This record gives sequence, C-alpha cells and structure tokens, in this order.
Amino acid sequence: MAKDSDVFEKKTNEVTKFYNPSVTYLKQLDYELIQSKLLITKWFYITSHDDDPDKEELRNLISIYHPQLKTQIQELSSHWKGSEQSKIDSIFIQIDNMFKSYQDDIMKPFNSFDSYNDSEL
Repeated sequence: MAKDSDVFEKKTNEVTKFYNPSVTYLKQLDYELIQSKLLITKWFYITSHDDDPDKEELRNLISIYHPQLKTQIQELSSHWKGSEQSKIDSIFIQIDNMFKSYQDDIMKPFNSFDSYNDSEL
C-alpha cells in the first residue's frame, strides 16, 4: 500500500511535469490564434508589399512557431486523458485547415502590392 506522501509526491510530479506546462502551452496556442487572426486581417485589408513585417510574422507563425508549439503540446498530451487527447487532435485539425485557408484564400492571392489592384480577386 502506497504511503500518502508517495501519492502526494506522484501527483505533484504530474502537475509539475505535465499539467503546468500543458496550461502554459495551451495559453500560448490561444495567443497564437489571436495573433494569426490579427495578422491575416491586416494582410487582407491593408495594402502592403510582400516583405511587410506583419506578413513575415504570419508566415513564420504558420510555418515555424505553430508547428513547434503543436509538437510540444502533442508530446504533453500523451499524458492526458483519452478524451482530452481526442479534443486537442480535433483542434489541431481545425487550426491546420484554418491556416491552409489563410494561405490559399488570402496569402497567395495577395502576395504583392500590385495584387491588391487586381479586380479578379
């Protein structure tokens, strides 16, 4: 039979190693989504050159920062309950689809200063 102190230590380790970092990364994910919404809105509504810093930030968010964060969350989620793992998997599918839509519907068509004047877009 496990001693109460052993159970307490095990629970403390779980919180420290898995749950606290999970909360931190999920908050980062939330911020990332808010930031991506702001940046894609700017991309669409504000005429700018392809090398605009906001455009570069969105490209980096989608191609570098999000995949890194996604990997970190997926590693931690292996310690979550099965239903929570399913939820985060579903959320990542939705986010990936949203980012693909950003790229296909806005980022690629509006890839230059001149593209904003294209009447077919």
